[in-house]
Amino acid sequence: MNSKIDIINSEYSDFKIFTKYLIPCVTAMTLIAVYAFVDSFVVGQKLGPIALAALGIATPILMTAFALGYMFGVGGGSLFSISLGEKKYENSDKYFSTSFILTVIFGVTIAILGNIYIEEISIFLGSDSLSLPFVIEYSKCILWGYPFIMLNILMGCFMKNEGYPKIAMISTIIGAISNVILDFLFVYGFEMGMFGAGLATAICQSITFLINFSYSYYKKLRIRTKISNFHTPYILAIFKNGLSSFILESASGIETFVFIYFSTKFYSTIGASAYTIIQNWILIFISILMGITQAAQPLISFCYGAKLYSRMISFRKYSIIISTIYGVIFVILGYIFTEQFVTIFENTNKELLTISIFALKLYLPAFAMMGICICTAVYFQSINNNKYSLWLMLLRSLILPISLTIILSELFQEKGMWSSITITEFICTLISIWLIMRENRKMIK
Repeated sequence: MNSKIDIINSEYSDFKIFTKYLIPCVTAMTLIAVYAFVDSFVVGQKLGPIALAALGIATPILMTAFALGYMFGVGGGSLFSISLGEKKYENSDKYFSTSFILTVIFGVTIAILGNIYIEEISIFLGSDSLSLPFVIEYSKCILWGYPFIMLNILMGCFMKNEGYPKIAMISTIIGAISNVILDFLFVYGFEMGMFGAGLATAICQSITFLINFSYSYYKKLRIRTKISNFHTPYILAIFKNGLSSFILESASGIETFVFIYFSTKFYSTIGASAYTIIQNWILIFISILMGITQAAQPLISFCYGAKLYSRMISFRKYSIIISTIYGVIFVILGYIFTEQFVTIFENTNKELLTISIFALKLYLPAFAMMGICICTAVYFQSINNNKYSLWLMLLRSLILPISLTIILSELFQEKGMWSSITITEFICTLISIWLIMRENRKMIK
């Protein structure tokens, strides 16, 4: 019997059910952010500002692996949960196997092609003569680890959708602790530089995946891969439903590309270092926010399939309220400890410190609003309403941030660049509230 079905059919209140998913999901996603955080801390402290800038330049490569993993993991996972709610268990098995095999195909293909064209990719992302060797050294390890990084994200999503968020959390804790140890061992102990930082990340992502994968077979869960369950007609549905998750995650890479361009235009290479510092706090915040949405998504999808609409709305409400409270707290802490947020990565370069503090103060208000749009988009994705979720993510992650960054940078220079994301989130929050009100009116009818 699936544990999620047991919980939903129990006498627990909706809020208690939500917290049973919330705590392990948020913990797991917070620890995923540790990978990038520890890399930046070790690289910044040991190898200096140029290496830190290179890490920021290479981030889109890692973020694309996460984005593809979430596309198949959340896209297939929500359809998997809807099928469980409908008691169509054969369909749920096919959604998992199809998602898993697609992930392997994409991961291996990108690993091979990415390493063949590693120099061209690094230059395209913004490497100059100083940062290029660092970017290539780090990216090679990440690219060869692509299949396991993507599979790790996929398995984590499906473990939650099957009803085992605590197992996903435990595996992530083990991977995160391993990452901290190996980062210091490879970079400080063995003097392996950027290669060591990349290798630590790739190894630890693989460890986390193997724990989840082994557990699914040991406990004979539904999420076991069978070639015979690969169902070609489900490919398009998985892509369509997962596209908004891909856009949400890949937005970090696209935003990085745009901001690296403009920050180096205004400040030269040190601008890339400043954005890398801010980017790490973005990744930490978004990771925790994704933990909140991943607590809600399996429950919303299952209730939608089982036609438990009032409970579905409750889980949506809890995700939006908790994410908003979290965002406001993060902003308050950010303004109180702005200098500490910056100096944890690099505290010797005064120019870098000044630029980073200035930028972070303009960027911070965006965090208070991010949760509303992201939770709304994930809600629509969870009930297989791809149109709304896709358009919300396109507006928030691509259309508005890119256009506003370009326009405001020309009009107001540095202030315009750093303020563009706050304005983006404000517009998307208004649209999200309108869509929720519209959805509520439709349900009443």
